[in-house]
Amino acid sequence: MGIVGLGKVGRAIAQRAAAFGCPIAYTDVREMDDVEYRFVPDLLSLARDSDILVLAAADKARGIVNAAVLDALGKDGYLINIACGKLVVESDLVEALSRGEIAGAGLDVFVDEPNVPVELLGMDRVVLQAHRASATVESRTAMGEMVLASLAQGLAGRRPEGSLTT
Repeated sequence: MGIVGLGKVGRAIAQRAAAFGCPIAYTDVREMDDVEYRFVPDLLSLARDSDILVLAAADKARGIVNAAVLDALGKDGYLINIACGKLVVESDLVEALSRGEIAGAGLDVFVDEPNVPVELLGMDRVVLQAHRASATVESRTAMGEMVLASLAQGLAGRRPEGSLTT
């Protein structure tokens, strides 16, 4: 399994797949020194070496999974995108699936959400799911608690722990 983006979600996926004996490789903006998984510096090589390519990257990139990456994944490879629709060139994905250039895809995000490309709806090698990653009572409660904690920290003159800016 190749994972694109080894942040919190990517690590959770890797941990679960490793429990089933799946060898894990990943690519990210840098190699992580606190994981045992194999780092692959470029996406094409990762796709070429993977049976399953899982997108768990932050949404700063656009169109990184294109025809070349799908070709590298190959006719026995599966693309799973749970990160962000704009990471994939959807027209290239539709073409690769239509021609049998990849085995299938599992998608819960799309470029123009909530609109799903019509071509994908009729494909039997594609699993589509509405993105609901944070739609649990526990995660929504935790989100609210994070907001309240950040407000309290900011009002106390401190930088909120979850702040990504300076």
